[in-house]
Amino acid sequence: MKESEAHTVATGGMGFFHGGKVDMADFDPRNEDDVKRLKTAVQWSWREMESYRTHRIRAIRQFVGKRYSNSGATQEVPLPYLALAVMTYRKKLAAGLPKVQCHTEHDSLRTKATKLELALNHILEFEIGYRETKRLAVLNAMFGQAIVKIGVSDGHSVKIDGILHDAGQPYCDLISTDDWIQHMRARRWEQLGFCGHRYLVDIDIAREMAKKGGEDLEPNYRTYANEDGSDRAEKISRGNPNQDGEFRKQIELQELWLPRENIIITLPVEGPETAIIGYHEYQGPENGPYRRLHYGDVPDQLMPLPPSSLWIALHEFANSLFRKIAEQANRQKSQLVYHGNPEDAQKVTEFQDGAAFGLDSPQNLKEVKWGGYDAQNFALSTQMRDFISWFCGNLDSLAALSPQAETLGQEEILQAGTQGIMGEMIDLTREFDRGVARDIGWYFWHDPLYELPLTYRVKGTSLKIPMRFTAEDREADYYEFNIDIDPYSTTADSPASRLKEMQSFLQDTVPMLPMMAQQGISLNFENVLRLRAKYGGMEDLDRLITFIQPQEAPQGPVETSKPATTERRNIRINKPGRTRNGADTALVQAALGGTPQATEMEAAIRP
Repeated sequence: MKESEAHTVATGGMGFFHGGKVDMADFDPRNEDDVKRLKTAVQWSWREMESYRTHRIRAIRQFVGKRYSNSGATQEVPLPYLALAVMTYRKKLAAGLPKVQCHTEHDSLRTKATKLELALNHILEFEIGYRETKRLAVLNAMFGQAIVKIGVSDGHSVKIDGILHDAGQPYCDLISTDDWIQHMRARRWEQLGFCGHRYLVDIDIAREMAKKGGEDLEPNYRTYANEDGSDRAEKISRGNPNQDGEFRKQIELQELWLPRENIIITLPVEGPETAIIGYHEYQGPENGPYRRLHYGDVPDQLMPLPPSSLWIALHEFANSLFRKIAEQANRQKSQLVYHGNPEDAQKVTEFQDGAAFGLDSPQNLKEVKWGGYDAQNFALSTQMRDFISWFCGNLDSLAALSPQAETLGQEEILQAGTQGIMGEMIDLTREFDRGVARDIGWYFWHDPLYELPLTYRVKGTSLKIPMRFTAEDREADYYEFNIDIDPYSTTADSPASRLKEMQSFLQDTVPMLPMMAQQGISLNFENVLRLRAKYGGMEDLDRLITFIQPQEAPQGPVETSKPATTERRNIRINKPGRTRNGADTALVQAALGGTPQATEMEAAIRP
């Protein structure tokens, strides 16, 4: 094995760290006592994180329900409120691929800033597939925190823990929470004494790379349970595997970054206390090799408060209550009791609906209903939807499940309010995107061998200019450039939304056409029709409308005829629409034996 390849393997397939001097003022990896203390601290932090991992897996089981696998939820989840909330927020937070914007205050660097912007957008979309990584990161952050590791692999292509990295290519890999370890004595992320992650590697490679104790290393197997017996999230879909499911002899390693000492050290998770796989100086962005996304800070606490922790109690109670209502409804019985002649009862049960037959004593027959769901439980279950929607930031409006107001204007006000509630989460996600782009740019900027062919599109034209971004273009200081994310690139942009924006634009523009004509501005109606058909999904436009070349305007004055006198009257009828809250209120009153007003019942059944 070549030295570059071996170095890449020792760093978990992510060998963007290059050898160098290590500051051993506080920690010396060659000192057995220092290594033992580090392992003890890592094991303590791992145990302290167990409760967070357990709560996360519990929430994920509620997210997938019972029918997903044999290891999902233990009971039925008929009302998947948690899944609905998580998927709604993920759609809003990970709507699109972020577009990088690069600026600089120095005029001499503007061309390089343009090239850097093109390069980062190309890398995020085509080199590392950041769109999918971001979707998974947002999903993980809903249940805890999302950690990604960023860098450029050196050496040869190496596959570690199921992830293949090509030589010299950037990567942005999501780290599972079940593999993540961080110093739990710290109060803030900036105070971490160490952090890192676990991964699997072939035992032969680990023995070859080990700086100390390699001959004593033994293979271990992942059973989707940690060494303390706690479950891993991957067990939900993979059941209870054993050694029969793995044909390679592998060992689990843990790679740790020590910020203060600026060291990357790799140790076995199990095995000799003094065994060391490798250590070297960290060379990368100042914030380290990891980026974190989370949506809930807690005072003086390192671990965040995820949205699922706030929602799961209501979700579980609503499902428990609904299961009880369903059991009561299933136990309901309708039976016919009689007194006297049994032949009358037999006729009633035997004849089908609509049949005619005679009875001697119909007054001795009576239909009796037993059991049935409790009306108060049903009313509470109906109201639980409002509680959950409220705690989830008006979920009905966010997910467009039903109108929440009686008029369009009120509905738009509510929509604006929900965006304000989600605004902080959108800002946190955008800051995460910005951090990923900055770190990817750092590695790209400082790699002398990385050249990238680019294409610059001149705005307003179809002109495309090919160019290359070479090492000579990257001689300036990387921190002279300000890297940001276009805020509109991370919002949902569907053809329907574009059509709505175009219609709004035309409503504002058409009344100004006479004034625009005086300034030589005209509206291209052919393009209007074509865009309208494109966004509306109408592919047969050319079969309906024939586009011909416009005729030349006649010379001289043009006689115009006055239009016939017409009279128009616009009559506005204020007729409120049906809202789910109003319908629920009327149904709850009816279930509790009340008498809703006629207008309330009319609104409840109105489509």
